[in-house]
Amino acid sequence: MVEIMQKLKRLIKEYLPDPLTGILRWGYDIYKFYISIIAYFWQPLNTIKFFIIRKLYFNKAANSKSERVFNYRYELLPNSFLSNQERGIVDIDSAVQKTGLTIGYPAWNLLYYSLFCSLSDKSREPIIIETGTNLGYSTIVMAQVLKDINSKGYIHTIDIDAKNIEAAKHNIEKAGLSEYVKFYNGNALIFLKNFVKENRYIDFIFIDDLHKYEHIIKEFSIVYPRIVACNGKAYFDNTSRGDVQRALVFIKRAYPGNLVEFNNCSWSPPGNAIWQP
Repeated sequence: MVEIMQKLKRLIKEYLPDPLTGILRWGYDIYKFYISIIAYFWQPLNTIKFFIIRKLYFNKAANSKSERVFNYRYELLPNSFLSNQERGIVDIDSAVQKTGLTIGYPAWNLLYYSLFCSLSDKSREPIIIETGTNLGYSTIVMAQVLKDINSKGYIHTIDIDAKNIEAAKHNIEKAGLSEYVKFYNGNALIFLKNFVKENRYIDFIFIDDLHKYEHIIKEFSIVYPRIVACNGKAYFDNTSRGDVQRALVFIKRAYPGNLVEFNNCSWSPPGNAIWQP
């Protein structure tokens, strides 16, 4: 197509008289101006339409309290330790007592396959970060990916609570995945600032610690250049409303990329989302 257009331009330049060439150029400029005007007015109209449709049809789904599922086939989980931990859990209260503030099923599987299908470059060790270790159950899901693809990389997970780190170490050891995880205790913002100084890329980051608007924005801004460097991904929890949703709205406007949201998973509020440049 490019070669055809170049030949057409040469034919016009060689065989058409200058006045006719000028008219064609003028007509083309008019056409471009017309398209730009249409686009200028069409974008805000589509934006208005988007908010109206979302309010009318999707607002109720976004207000659901929990989309974590308990009655399912436990063997669907990527790790047998997770399956055993889920048995006997019937509601969110008993789930919190046993597995903490984790995303649960089906979000565990969404996280597993999102990471699994992202690590296509086998020529280097993948770098995965998790902010907000909690009791280590989402860490187990991501570490299982590294084991399943026979990787020598690590899940770098950080939590501000030392007790959470100790509990997570215990759970991850029971899951048989300790060799795939590096633990850090401290402030996630300080950790990320130091981490990006020492690493040129980040394949995947699960941002799931302090769900405050400013904190999420700061975390994302720190890791953004390293995610872009390898076309990586950022994964978010509790995305359907609240500060995480506000942060994602800002990210969509401020950073070029794609954001896909999944509201039918996780809990309080539900929703997971994946961002990619």
